[in-house]
Amino acid sequence: MKEMFRRITSVFAALLMVLLLTVPNGGRKAYAEELPELSNVSIGEDGYMAWDPYPGAQDYWVMVDHSVSRPTGGVAFRYLKEDIDDYVIGGDIENSGMHTITVEAYADGEYIARSELTYTYVSPYGPKGVIENVTISSEGIMTWDPYPNATKYDITIDGAHIRGTTETTYNVNRDIDDYILYGYIENSGTHTIKLEAYMEGSVAMGEYETEYNYTATFKVAVPKAKSLTYNGEEQTGVEGGAHMSVSYNKATKAGQYTAQLHLDDQVNYTWEDGTTGDKFVKWRICFKDVPETHTFQKAVYWASEYNIVSGYSGSKEGYFGVGDNVTRGQVVAFLWRAAGKPNPSTTAQTFKDVPTTHSFYKAIQWASENGIVSGYSGSKAGYFGPSDKCTRAQIVTFLWRYARKPAPAGNTQTFTDVPTTNQYYKAIQWASENSIAAGYNNGSFGVGDTCTRGQCVTFLYRMLK
Repeated sequence: MKEMFRRITSVFAALLMVLLLTVPNGGRKAYAEELPELSNVSIGEDGYMAWDPYPGAQDYWVMVDHSVSRPTGGVAFRYLKEDIDDYVIGGDIENSGMHTITVEAYADGEYIARSELTYTYVSPYGPKGVIENVTISSEGIMTWDPYPNATKYDITIDGAHIRGTTETTYNVNRDIDDYILYGYIENSGTHTIKLEAYMEGSVAMGEYETEYNYTATFKVAVPKAKSLTYNGEEQTGVEGGAHMSVSYNKATKAGQYTAQLHLDDQVNYTWEDGTTGDKFVKWRICFKDVPETHTFQKAVYWASEYNIVSGYSGSKEGYFGVGDNVTRGQVVAFLWRAAGKPNPSTTAQTFKDVPTTHSFYKAIQWASENGIVSGYSGSKAGYFGPSDKCTRAQIVTFLWRYARKPAPAGNTQTFTDVPTTNQYYKAIQWASENSIAAGYNNGSFGVGDTCTRGQCVTFLYRMLK
């Protein structure tokens, strides 16, 4: 038993010696006894460190403050100041002051010599100072004097989440809003703001800490109204959101509507413009036969939004009739609505087929008084024909007269069926030059062709948009 104990003790002692000789220090074996000194170890004013080569040395290691070390690559010198700069930047050692420098010769996995001396290092970055003239306005805008040589600044709020900037101004309220919303810090009250100046490489140069009394007021965005295609079912034009409720945002018929938005909490929340009162957002439902992919969608939606067109009622409720032929009365009514529905100067009956009780009377009377329409001549003299189909040439002429008959820029024939002698030439040429109306692929304009309601609204849209 004693012999067994002696053997176990012997083995344990051997293992302990191996451990002492193999504990890593910067990747090297630690020394277990006093080592001879290196000769002529010196550090110049510029941080250049040198010593005499040690016999048999394969490499040298230089350690600063017993915490960080680097090999020299087998050369018996080291630019120490450069390394200390890096150690200070990385935060491994302190800044300016006295540092303990150790140089060790190394061969075959063991130290063979070492020397230790002190070195006073003065950081080129200077000691950490105080950032001057730090202020925070009532709106939360923080400003300060530039710190010498600083390349960036960090702002910490209540010790949570650092934000960086290269400017000397910062919106503290914006970050506090974010931190409160995400639960990083508490709500309204006093918050600790820490400002730190840094140099390239993350060297802390200056700092300032202050308290800031903040009252939380969060901004709520006004939701956007949707452009909805009518489908005969109840639709919602404006969606509610966090801290905001919506009224009057549902409808089932084509037309324009107004939704009312209300802040649920008007103490801690405001709209994005800083107000707290109710907001009103216009939205519309358009027509079954004009989906968002339709060629005339933009024109019809525009005309609907500005109450220039209203679509059909009765059995055709919800339809615009985009492909239906447009009548002369409808064209004039569209123009009249676009002009703001002005009252005619008189209440006399100008045309035999447009009595004062006619649904388009005001529009046609106004158009007649302003030289936009003149009615028929010949056998139909005295008649306007409000229910007659309107040709492409007639529509363009109405628009041209509405625009006060501007002269076209050119005097050449653009379309094969519209010579310069044609009674509609000036109107059609003007419309073509201003991209209001275009011709067909065969080069003609289609002077006598009937126009659809979709085409008519598109001509109007191109002229007035």
